[in-house]
Amino acid sequence: MDKTSHFEAMAAQRLPGVLYSFNIADLKRRNSHLGHLRGDEDVKAFDAALRASSPKDAVVGRIDGARWLMLCPRSENDLVQALLERYHRSEPLTVGWRIDARRDAVRKTASAQIDSAISRSVRCLYVDVRNAEALGPAILALCDNDYGLPVGRPLYLPDVARLARQPWRCVSRYPDHDPACPFCGGTRFEWTDGDGAVYSGDGVCQDCGAEVSISQFDEQTIPEAV
Repeated sequence: MDKTSHFEAMAAQRLPGVLYSFNIADLKRRNSHLGHLRGDEDVKAFDAALRASSPKDAVVGRIDGARWLMLCPRSENDLVQALLERYHRSEPLTVGWRIDARRDAVRKTASAQIDSAISRSVRCLYVDVRNAEALGPAILALCDNDYGLPVGRPLYLPDVARLARQPWRCVSRYPDHDPACPFCGGTRFEWTDGDGAVYSGDGVCQDCGAEVSISQFDEQTIPEAV
């Protein structure tokens, strides 16, 4: 039995109730800048905080890498709001890129960086569930609608259709221009490799043929996650 099915089986015995979905927003980007170990700490911190603050008669389950469900017999929006506020943090981050290029045995480098901030926050949706037959569809609806919505507050699923979708990004700002070839200023590259970071890639400039390597710059003074 997978984690979602296990949660369903447990929650079906406690209906009717209010079903909450929690998802650490933009975690992939946070991992790109802070590393997967910090991402693992973020997940552990929220899991511990949710289980410590959830009502004794609630059913709580982590169903995916950074997604949790909680079924409560009644609305717990005040408790959830307090949890989301405690978990949120924002810290300074200097972020940027560096591009190294080589053409005909000549090497050139360019870079850019900017003072920014990186945040940790959770998106939360909730919906009323009357009976076991409605539980599975409710879980799917919460997961399917968990994108492009505000973070840091519980959102009632029936109201989501009236909200404007706008992706939330954990990094407040990036350099105002993307990496360009130091030889010709071109921005069209044929990539051969990359590690998935925001700024990452090895390849060839399509305009002048220079071999290029782009790397990401991050510098922060961030305390250990709790």
